[in-house]
Amino acid sequence: MAAGTVARAYRELGADGLVHSARRRGTFVTDADAKAPSKARSSDVDAVVAEFILRLRQLGADPDRALTTARKMIDRASPT
Repeated sequence: MAAGTVARAYRELGADGLVHSARRRGTFVTDADAKAPSKARSSDVDAVVAEFILRLRQLGADPDRALTTARKMIDRASPT
């Protein structure tokens, strides 16, 4: 494998937050929480929120109540 190909792969993995480099120590895989590239995670979140909004409109739900309920559910699901 060409050195340039390997270097490019490391750069792309670093840009996606999958690895990090420590000078003179090497390159390491990041935490499991950072598995998906940040752009993909952002896109996935946008899609979920768009679906949430669509369903709220279809139900005729009050947006403020929906957001309050969503916040409570997120807080309950978050690790302490």
